[in-house]
Amino acid sequence: MGHPQQPHRRDYTPVWILAGTIVLMGLAVMATLVVLDQSRNTGGGTAAVAEQLDSPEQPEAQEPPQEEQGRDEATVKQVAQAAFDLYSSGQYGQFWDVWSSQAQASISRDGYVRLFELCKPIAENIRFTIQSVAITGVSAKVQANRLIGAFTFDFVYEGGRWRYVPAADQQQEYQSGTVEQVVEARKAKGTCAGSTPSFMVPTPTR
Repeated sequence: MGHPQQPHRRDYTPVWILAGTIVLMGLAVMATLVVLDQSRNTGGGTAAVAEQLDSPEQPEAQEPPQEEQGRDEATVKQVAQAAFDLYSSGQYGQFWDVWSSQAQASISRDGYVRLFELCKPIAENIRFTIQSVAITGVSAKVQANRLIGAFTFDFVYEGGRWRYVPAADQQQEYQSGTVEQVVEARKAKGTCAGSTPSFMVPTPTR
């Protein structure tokens, strides 16, 4: 008699190798998808950083320094006429810009503009005419006419520019209270367009 036949053992090694390979490939695909997703989420920041690295930082644009104005009568006359034209045409913010630094401290730019929004000048849009200029050191006196009135205005040479200096009593007025209070006082004096002086308002009898 021969030996009993041994049962045949199947070799599963190739199957396990194939399964392992599939698992590894799946993990690799998942890892790739995660990386791509993160790249999409951070793409804007990465592009911005790359752009900053590629483009050298540009210095901020600076305004060229203003050329110093001459200290002669012709220059003062030209500056004064330009300043008064701003005032007479209702460009009060730009007019405030040409004041001396000390005068600007008496009222803010916004406050000055607000003042004329609430109290329109009676003689708006009527130009001043410069008659004469007298310079003494860094100060100048400007004589100007408007309608039948003659006025004297002060200018000071400050920082290489001629600057307008409002009268001392005007600066005191600006500092006397709020803009609304200054307007009420002007209306009481009748110096606002359309206002009636308080002394012309009849007092009601009781």
